[in-house]
Amino acid sequence: MKLLTDDIYDLRALKKYAIILGAFTVLSYLTRGYIFAVLPVMVFFAVSRGKLVDLLLWVMVLSFTGVSNPFIFPKTSMTFVIARLSLFAVAGILAFRVFGRRNALIVSPFIGVFFYIGWAAIVSLQGYEPIVSYLKIVLFIPIYIALYAVANEITASTRVNAKAVRSAILAIVSLVVFGSFALIPFPGLSQFHAFRAQDAAMAARMAAEGTSLFMGLTNQPQALGPMLGVLLTVVFGDLVFSVKRWEPIYVALLGIGAVLLFKTSSRTGMGTFIAGIAMVMWLFSHARAVDTRWKGKVVSALFLFGIVGFVAMLAVPKVRNKVLGFMLKVNTQNVEVQTSDITLENLSSSRQMLVESAWENFKRKPFTGNGFQVSAEMQFEKRSTLMEYMSAPIEKGVWVTAILEEGGLMGFLLFAGFLVVCFALLVKRHAYIGAGALWVFAVVNLGEFNFFSMSYTGGFEWALVFAAVILDGQRMKNVGLEVWEVPMEVVIEEVGMDEWVKRKA
Repeated sequence: MKLLTDDIYDLRALKKYAIILGAFTVLSYLTRGYIFAVLPVMVFFAVSRGKLVDLLLWVMVLSFTGVSNPFIFPKTSMTFVIARLSLFAVAGILAFRVFGRRNALIVSPFIGVFFYIGWAAIVSLQGYEPIVSYLKIVLFIPIYIALYAVANEITASTRVNAKAVRSAILAIVSLVVFGSFALIPFPGLSQFHAFRAQDAAMAARMAAEGTSLFMGLTNQPQALGPMLGVLLTVVFGDLVFSVKRWEPIYVALLGIGAVLLFKTSSRTGMGTFIAGIAMVMWLFSHARAVDTRWKGKVVSALFLFGIVGFVAMLAVPKVRNKVLGFMLKVNTQNVEVQTSDITLENLSSSRQMLVESAWENFKRKPFTGNGFQVSAEMQFEKRSTLMEYMSAPIEKGVWVTAILEEGGLMGFLLFAGFLVVCFALLVKRHAYIGAGALWVFAVVNLGEFNFFSMSYTGGFEWALVFAAVILDGQRMKNVGLEVWEVPMEVVIEEVGMDEWVKRKA
């Protein structure tokens, strides 16, 4: 069985993108990050030549840089500025196309997030630290628009090759999964070490808890785990809805990704992965025009896998102890964990203090909230540079209480409404991979609030959500489903039947 077959992806494009990303990774390590200076050139070249697939690749790379491994991708103020300004440029160049031409039906629902952002901009004036709030809004909007615009351009285009799109997305996904796996034998690069003073304390605490310090190609285990949850959901969604067979590279990504999740000891990541697979399967079971034999194969495989895992946990004490230790973040090397230890209090203890703090702050200002992406402690902190304001760290726990604290009851209604409406429209318009990705992104934020952390995990996870929608768009065009705001027949007539048949492959 071939690992790669050219009827699913463009093998030539996949090899090209894999070589480019591999070379960029090696050069980043060797040049200590100075290779980042070529990224604006690559973005400009892709935009000026109309190479939308290349642009997609570089936008995803730029989104990944904020959470990448600092030993492999050294970070300085220069790399931060280059990455953000490059995304700002993409947003500036493509923004007028978003409002000046036909938008894709499956991309347009994502514009709803700006109802919440608009409210956040108003209430942040009386928040804990208005300057930080407004700078973070300024950071969020262009990066989000860049991702939205690229997704819209590719989805609404009749010229983009679906196989090339899949090749680009698969290349960056493979870099994260296979690259992280390849670093396992090199603990000096793959383990969470003290490259900053605050990280030293965190590493010591995690080691004392018995938590794995494996971070792979990211900058810490608690970044890799949740990111893999979203990433693997997109991979699984594309496999069952688009590929429709057990393609070896997809199976390898899912299998190795699950191993990496366990190595990170991230309960959020593992829970996200399970929730994502469950949602994709629910959408898959309700989707129309899905081959019943393929549906039966997928259901049978997952059922068999679940039964084998359940029996192994019950019958093999070591396996059961490992699983229970993972759930409780306990080092099981010399300790036997009991099922009676699995309580809601133990599972949620790491977030309980943050949740309670957010709830208390919400009750003080239940309508207006306390400002976008700020905390009470920021009122007393001193900052001297623009970089310190824009990168001010924030940890909020779960998104439900975090949104209530930041935007009040009205903000919560606007943001929760956006998630519900966007998900419902994606399902209604047959964008099942995108719907699954948005769902799992919301689940991630029940463990780690990063919806608006565009300089960290949130930026790359938003990129994965939009990549999922792009994959939906290519699938829908190939089977004749509408992705534009006009009927498919109108689009085909505009392009011409002969040209349409040639372009949709």
